[in-house]
Amino acid sequence: MTRQPFEYAVLRALPRVDRGEFVNVGVMLWCQERDSLAARRHGDAARRDQLTFSVRPMASGSAGAGAVVALVIILVLAAGDGSFALLVLAYDRIGSAWGATAVLLADVLPAMLLGPLLGGVIDRTSRLGVAIVADVIRAVAFAGLVLVDGTVAMVLFALLAGLGTACFRPATYALLPGLALVSIVLTLVLTWRARARRMVFWLYVAAFLLMVAGGVVTRVFNQPINAQVMSWTAESFPANWADLRATWWNWHVLRTGFSVLGFALLLAAIILDRPPYR
Repeated sequence: MTRQPFEYAVLRALPRVDRGEFVNVGVMLWCQERDSLAARRHGDAARRDQLTFSVRPMASGSAGAGAVVALVIILVLAAGDGSFALLVLAYDRIGSAWGATAVLLADVLPAMLLGPLLGGVIDRTSRLGVAIVADVIRAVAFAGLVLVDGTVAMVLFALLAGLGTACFRPATYALLPGLALVSIVLTLVLTWRARARRMVFWLYVAAFLLMVAGGVVTRVFNQPINAQVMSWTAESFPANWADLRATWWNWHVLRTGFSVLGFALLLAAIILDRPPYR
């Protein structure tokens, strides 16, 4: 019997290209000398189904799994990465890409359409009060998004969440200078309390000085350039705008370095400023 060479190729089923998981479902044989091409397939339905599961059965198949998914989504929403979590939640509850897209659009449209108007209103009111009320609105909206199932209800709660976020972000951004001042004062208090511990004391002092330096650079150098930029128009655009941009960036790098180093030293001081174990 004459031996003849064969070439073969394994046939694979790849349900999810992004995951790269596959199962062998057949084989093809080719012999050039005999001019022969043959194929055989064998489908293992159980193994194939293991690779094609979706999020929806996992979330709604049991109360325990659904609770875990809801808890993870709540934590992601609270952490600020709300768009991805909201998209997953909407698709899990509605089961439609169009419905999930509508929910996501409802969340982002208030900030896009009402952002300039809300910013002006917030500047004329209590920024801290607006931030607190907006955060309460967001908490109610996020709780509603987790509890409801219908498309209309989820879109309404997403609109409420988007409105809260549109008010919360500019209010908290406007509070940043005050928060920075509070952090500097608290660091000074910690410095005074640690005056008996030499190493910790000087770490606090260095952190305090670096935080103050970052604030001074911001107030004396960056903010005046920001004020100039805000006054520009299409007719009064200066010729040296590139130089101003480079100058602003250099001071920004310096203040960022001060802030990062100051935070690192503050963290080290807090870690060392613990009471000794007995």
